Amino acid sequence: MLEKIKKITKAGKDITQKTVTNLADLNGDGVVDDRDLKMATDAVKSVAKKTADATSDVIKDASKSDVVKEAAAGALVGGAIAAVVPVIGVPTGAVVGAVLGAKKAFSGKK
Repeated sequence: MLEKIKKITKAGKDITQKTVTNLADLNGDGVVDDRDLKMATDAVKSVAKKTADATSDVIKDASKSDVVKEAAAGALVGGAIAAVVPVIGVPTGAVVGAVLGAKKAFSGKK
């Protein structure tokens, strides 16, 4: 019985090692090493840069919108007012201000 348990345990260990190597061996040399870590790090950096660039483009486009400008102004004012009101809090005030600013922009009132 003990031999069967050892055999099952070894098989499980072997499968786990092979699975980890297959998933983490990015350069295909059969070993998980520093080169694989560098490849993974470079891939994460590349994705982060692309995400930051795309986010920047969206923010630039959004900042041209009157609705976004009014909502941001409203959030600033709402947050500032709420900072002195003990129960409300800055985040809630900013959200309420942003909603009111966006509503103002949609209604066309200046």
